[in-house]
Amino acid sequence: MKMNLQIMAMPSLFSRLLILASLASFQVVAFGTPSFGRTSTSSSTSRPSSVSTVDFSDGHLSSFCSVEPSSQDVQSGSLFENTVNSVKTRAEVGLTGPAEEIRRPVTFVSPRFQCFIEDTDSYGVMYHANYLRAYDRALHSMFMINDNSLNDVINSCTSMAPDGADIGGFKNKQDHEALMVDTYADWSIVNVEHQKFNKSPPLGGTFVIHGTMIEQPNKEREVWDLYMREHEHPQSTLFNFARVTIARPGVFIPPDNIVADIAEDQEADIIQTKDMFWLYRDEFDAHYPTHLPLRNALCLFERSRSNLLGGPERLRMLKERDNLVFVVTKINDCCKFPASPGNGEVADLKPGNLVHIDTDFDVRMNGKIIDCHQTLYADDRPVAQATVTLMTLNAETFKPSSDLPEWLRDVLEGRVKPGEVYGDDYDQVAPTYLDAKTAFLPPQDSPQA
Repeated sequence: MKMNLQIMAMPSLFSRLLILASLASFQVVAFGTPSFGRTSTSSSTSRPSSVSTVDFSDGHLSSFCSVEPSSQDVQSGSLFENTVNSVKTRAEVGLTGPAEEIRRPVTFVSPRFQCFIEDTDSYGVMYHANYLRAYDRALHSMFMINDNSLNDVINSCTSMAPDGADIGGFKNKQDHEALMVDTYADWSIVNVEHQKFNKSPPLGGTFVIHGTMIEQPNKEREVWDLYMREHEHPQSTLFNFARVTIARPGVFIPPDNIVADIAEDQEADIIQTKDMFWLYRDEFDAHYPTHLPLRNALCLFERSRSNLLGGPERLRMLKERDNLVFVVTKINDCCKFPASPGNGEVADLKPGNLVHIDTDFDVRMNGKIIDCHQTLYADDRPVAQATVTLMTLNAETFKPSSDLPEWLRDVLEGRVKPGEVYGDDYDQVAPTYLDAKTAFLPPQDSPQA
């Protein structure tokens, strides 16, 4: 795969900015992996080295995962922090407009949130799709805080502003157009790039979201760098980072990569699977009834990944019998597509629709790394996509492992075809792509959606 690194140049108006730019460039060269630069696929077989995060304690048994381990013993979090800082530097200098126009970026620190049971998976750590929900809630909380009538209430609530901390609203927004979250109620997250999973807030733990707006192309679209940290201090433990685009209904942000095309551009063996699911009422956005939020699309993608192995029970057995778990460590090219096709005919989603998911699995590093290129379709129209990178971990040490049982290698390397029986200890049947007209029809005594 050919890497085309797009490194943003810093403006040359002030020497201070040049110094910041040189520092950011040094980070890229020193670590060899500008993880937040975009890559484009080609027929070349060379592969980039992914950024390694050492602390994999946020293992998600219910989700595959991965970040490519470094050959060096990197201290926990250090490489992760530096790659995030290479993005943060651009935001700090206020590059939200033309190069000659320097404006202070809009920033915020959210109220303190707590990690409840509803946020976690079976291991008591945050489920990977729920980070997007936390980012959405943080942006919405800023709108609520800017309501002056609520300031006294919020600042007196110790669960939101612990130890008497003063929770403020957006900073520097007077330098910019009116913010979307202050103006419209129907915005949503439409694009997610460079999402990195470092650690997870534990069950009962607290976290805050630090946000910096890096682009405001128009009144209907904004791009934010969002950092989930342990508390308000900007150098506190960094749990997660994502570059998030929010937009109003009908605004489409083209992805850097169409993930359905990635497999065609690679010479490596790619395992392809299909799944089909019902859409239920609770999976839709209350402010945008025909919209399936990206967070819920990620949940559907997880179900499809689990089904490759025979379902969630198989994941449980892998942990109990083979001492293996899987964690999500990176998400890229995550976006939703327009609600209407090019011919102008309305094709909005609604509860009761059947959707199908195509997944291309690219297994690397002897099974340690699994890149999942996933696309959600309604009929033949793409609805959402994402590349979810996964890693196989030892369940006790949480270190990367390639000690896979033979039946799992057979599945991941394509030697077992859908419908075949495999695994002496498991005696399972490989998942198949079922016909929606038969297998997915609701029971006869159930009302149609």
